[in-house]
Amino acid sequence: MKVKSMFTPSLKNPKTGPCICQYIGETREESKETCKGCTLLNSEPGKPKCYAQFKGMAWSHINMIKTNNYDYTLDGATTRDNKNKSRFIRMGGIGDPSATPAKELKAIKNHPLPVIGYTHFWRTRGKHLKDICVASCDTIQQADQAVALGWKASIVMPKGYANKVAYTPNGNKIILCPNQQNKNITCGTCMICSIGKKSAPVIAFAYH
Repeated sequence: MKVKSMFTPSLKNPKTGPCICQYIGETREESKETCKGCTLLNSEPGKPKCYAQFKGMAWSHINMIKTNNYDYTLDGATTRDNKNKSRFIRMGGIGDPSATPAKELKAIKNHPLPVIGYTHFWRTRGKHLKDICVASCDTIQQADQAVALGWKASIVMPKGYANKVAYTPNGNKIILCPNQQNKNITCGTCMICSIGKKSAPVIAFAYH
């Protein structure tokens, strides 16, 4: 499944810092469809649930859908970031990057800003994104599998997890998201999730 994206500058997010954010899908239904099969989309009560599709990012997406007086292409978003504050492109702020059409993906890769993105479908329809996205894994064992296949991996840890450094069963180093250690660090100043920056092969996020 490939669907058109909407891009907009996101300049006030305290976690990411200024970036150009990709919202995948021109409707809420399209966006959710790109995530079909992800455990976070249809999680059981009491289990982690996708914070993008069901919380703040979803409301932002709804507002964008209702507002048709902006150019939501990547070029349009770049132009609206008229003070060049954005530090990177955030792929899949909502929706899975595996649904990004080839033309948009080429434009993202050719853009001068670096990229941060995560795909849950690193073994299937998103396997072509290894050079630009992180493999979003459900378990530590999956993270080891992803690293063995050449991916940088990420994993959501249980609520309260606070280990700054740990290791997977296969000995791969895990680094806790620096923003979750120090709120003054943003994605734009950290960038360990960018494929172009050397870092530990596995990034952990405490459940939020």
